[in-house]
Amino acid sequence: MVENWKPSERIKKPSFLKVATQLAEGNHFPEERETTRTIPTLAPNRALNKPKTQTSLLEKAGKSTSPPILKLLALETIDSYPDTNIKAFTDGSAVRATRNGGYGSVIILPSKEQQTLLSGPCGAYCSNYDAEIIAIQKTLDALQQQFERGSTTPTDIVLFSDSLSAIQAIENSQGNAAEGIEDIILTCNRIISLHRINITI
Repeated sequence: MVENWKPSERIKKPSFLKVATQLAEGNHFPEERETTRTIPTLAPNRALNKPKTQTSLLEKAGKSTSPPILKLLALETIDSYPDTNIKAFTDGSAVRATRNGGYGSVIILPSKEQQTLLSGPCGAYCSNYDAEIIAIQKTLDALQQQFERGSTTPTDIVLFSDSLSAIQAIENSQGNAAEGIEDIILTCNRIISLHRINITI
């Protein structure tokens, strides 16, 4: 609207569109600006293939559970998924949980002969939660590209994350989900629909 608007002279104060146009001309804003979504892309009446989520280990662990026992329970949970599944381990963190975030991921194919390692920065202003969401998204993007190139045979995917809040956000997502969660749901829907496989996070 701002880009296509034509000025009309008025006696009153100039409209905000005229001021916006003058500011845009005077400040030379970049031409390739990204626009943020104002309307969710997830339609409320559209049934998407969402990933399955699991927020606990096979056996419940309490706050007093010792680290060696906790590790055994975690390994038991990981081993409960078939060896025919693609297994990915994601992590994200930030300095003091609020800045200079980064993500990492390891994707292990069923053959176990090849591992894909992913890592990268998430931005100067990024929380641990945001970095975790980016790690999950980047892992799904990498798997989708491998499937489309034909370098990896599509099979069920299991993503392991240590972020309970990220998994719960995916689990409870609705049509008005936050942008990062919405992207994960859309990517999962595409992979599940195209390749007829299951995704568990």
